[in-house]
Amino acid sequence: MEVEIAKDIGFCFGVRKAIESLEKVVDEYSEEEIYVTGELIHNKDAIKKYEESNVKFSQNIDEYNGIVVIRAHGISDEEREKIKSNPNVKKIIDTTCPYVLRVHYLTKKMVKEGYHIIIIGEKDHPETRGYYLNVKDNSTVIEPSVGIKELPKVKKVAVFAQTTMNYEKFKEIVKELVTEFDETRIFMTICTPVINRQKSVVELSKECDLMVVLGGYNSSNTKKLRDLCAKYTKAVHVERISQLNPEILKGKRKVGIAAGTSTPDWIIQEAYEFLKNYAPS
Repeated sequence: MEVEIAKDIGFCFGVRKAIESLEKVVDEYSEEEIYVTGELIHNKDAIKKYEESNVKFSQNIDEYNGIVVIRAHGISDEEREKIKSNPNVKKIIDTTCPYVLRVHYLTKKMVKEGYHIIIIGEKDHPETRGYYLNVKDNSTVIEPSVGIKELPKVKKVAVFAQTTMNYEKFKEIVKELVTEFDETRIFMTICTPVINRQKSVVELSKECDLMVVLGGYNSSNTKKLRDLCAKYTKAVHVERISQLNPEILKGKRKVGIAAGTSTPDWIIQEAYEFLKNYAPS
């Protein structure tokens, strides 16, 4: 059985930067309480490792104390100010992804210029939630899985995407939107690593009998990759290769491996070694 890993795989630079920053914080502030504004990566084993190093992952700002690390997903301005004003917080380390910061800047800029903001993304995802909270009086969220249900009665809109959303789905929704308003400005805010990753898994999926997609079950971009692979071949989403039912491998000629942007390299390598050494019983 042939096994191939997708060309673009593993941590994106935003997640890698966030992890490197947290590692540094753990080393430098070992005596302090360390809080992260939610899960840094969608991997239970990695989260457990950090928790054993006195790191707490929480979205409850009121309980923050000591050192606070803002994860790659970012937070709203209101949440940021609340953390800054907390007398128990000694230091803030901001690891917000540059792509996310750009969307925060642009959405606020376009509101000042008189545009209503349309965000295409998952309403409950922390990234989309951060954008929405900053411009909530002048914004609408369209969830890709739901599509366009009700549009604001305005003349000018500026359209943005959650940085990890499916590129083809974004184009599909935008195509519907452009005819609904007097003026529609489109900002392509899906990050380049996500687009490259989606393209590479499509190419590999077309060559494989099975795609194994590695990543947390609560990882938005991993779920999107699985759905994308499933358009071309059989696809299964697991957090670790040990969760894969070996029966699914029987008779397979070629198996591909894809992974979300917060899947550690060692999990990818573990899966590759298992699949390469697989021998049907």
